[in-house]
Amino acid sequence: MNKSITPSTATPTSLKDRPVLPFKRTPPGALLLAHMTTPPPGVRELVPSVSRQTSQAILKAMAKNPDDRFPSAREFAQALK
Repeated sequence: MNKSITPSTATPTSLKDRPVLPFKRTPPGALLLAHMTTPPPGVRELVPSVSRQTSQAILKAMAKNPDDRFPSAREFAQALK
């Protein structure tokens, strides 16, 4: 059974062995540039079992432009429900 991982069901065991770094670049300057200019990969690309709603909320929270992010932690939390 392939069960989706959500914020309420995520555990260290369910996340073990999952990639956690969105950018793998060397040297450090290339990594910094990627973080500043490249949109992060979709969460579902890294962890396919994450729900689409959770993935979209995380990507919005990680938007490069602050105006594109959630205006408050409360709204982010509501999007994760």
